[in-house]
Amino acid sequence: MSLFAALFEKRRRARHRSQPESELVVTADVQQVTLSHPRRATETLAWADLRQLGIVTTDDGHRRCDWFWLLHGSRSGLAIPQGATGERALLERLQKLPGFDHRPVIETSPLAGPQRVPCWTRQA
Repeated sequence: MSLFAALFEKRRRARHRSQPESELVVTADVQQVTLSHPRRATETLAWADLRQLGIVTTDDGHRRCDWFWLLHGSRSGLAIPQGATGERALLERLQKLPGFDHRPVIETSPLAGPQRVPCWTRQA
């Protein structure tokens, strides 16, 4: 292993320790959103089944993630923590949903206490 690779790996491990939510990996393809956990079964939600999208914040503070994307389907859902690997690409995909409301993404803050804020609802 080169010196550069060793330093990069050391930095990656330190980031995972300081941000455990980065151990979760979210991917979005044309058919579904997938959330991979390091110690649990992989979860999926088909775009066709997505009914509502929102943000939830908690008052868990600095030691735990306190900002999550909630994707609700008709039979299941996903809770994706802010800082999950792939979250930025997911946001880019979510912003393409017709009628997606950008304001909650910008304005919702865990500092305001626990909240549930909708960003999008499927129109019938």
